[in-house]
Amino acid sequence: MEEEDVDDQMKMLADALARARGLVAGLEQAREEAERSPHEDLTPEQLAEGREAMENAVASARRMLAALEEAYEIALEERRAESEGARGDGDSVDEGSDDGQPVN
Repeated sequence: MEEEDVDDQMKMLADALARARGLVAGLEQAREEAERSPHEDLTPEQLAEGREAMENAVASARRMLAALEEAYEIALEERRAESEGARGDGDSVDEGSDDGQPVN
């Protein structure tokens, strides 16, 4: 993959991470505000349903954030590996070799 494509992908992942973090923070803040001042015109059942929906939304956003963080870490590791491979130290392991010794 070309360096420019990799940079674009890393930027998109970083942007997605920032947006996901903002979403989680916003949902958590909205949940706290709703708990502090619930609407008095709602029935207890409606309040319970609303709480459950908010908890589900927060949990879902957190899972999405965790997945994006994992994807970002994987992309960084791949980028490092490609960078190290591009430098080439002359010691590569022959994939077909059973002994795992470097092949020069």
